[in-house]
Amino acid sequence: MKLEQVARLLTEEGRLISYQDGIIKEEPGAYSNYHELKKEDSEWVMNLIIVERQNEPIIKEIERFTNEDEAGTYFYMDRLSSYYSKKYVRAFIRENEELEIGTSLFGMEELKLASEKIGSQNCLSVDEDKLVQRSVMVKGIGEQLFQLYFINHDLSRVEISMPLDKEDAFFYAFTNMYLLYLLKLNEMKLLEQNEISNVFLDRDYMQFID
Repeated sequence: MKLEQVARLLTEEGRLISYQDGIIKEEPGAYSNYHELKKEDSEWVMNLIIVERQNEPIIKEIERFTNEDEAGTYFYMDRLSSYYSKKYVRAFIRENEELEIGTSLFGMEELKLASEKIGSQNCLSVDEDKLVQRSVMVKGIGEQLFQLYFINHDLSRVEISMPLDKEDAFFYAFTNMYLLYLLKLNEMKLLEQNEISNVFLDRDYMQFID
């Protein structure tokens, strides 16, 4: 994805993003940290600019890229994921307190109920014999710990967490499930609008929920 295109698409989503002189960056307001992506010599560099409680801005390098498309897609995934987490995921948790998401009472049955409310069943693998492409799966290891997996497009599994207790495991499973669902919707829209010509890669999906 080209940087100018990424700036436009994120702006259409509701983010304050500018693109000028080959630099794409967030416009969060005065004295707030922000991300930017720009070309330096033959590479594209994404930085976090830390200005909060600083006399002089601190530049923290996040990632380097060898081509604009890869850099643009990374910036798009990173900033859209952050935005969707705040706009949709947190809102769902607030509006569905009865599910007790993020507590020890939120387990597999509650996760499945949440997926039904959202319509994101295609982003949750419940049965190892019926894996779903680009979904999240929770697997118990021992009596009290759980492991999270991302299911690739070829149905292979990738560990995406360390062993977690129930409360953390199912909270992150919910968050990842919802974000995967939102990215699939976004991908479909971009394909229909001819903004992209191919589906996102597994690595893009994994970055989106990282």
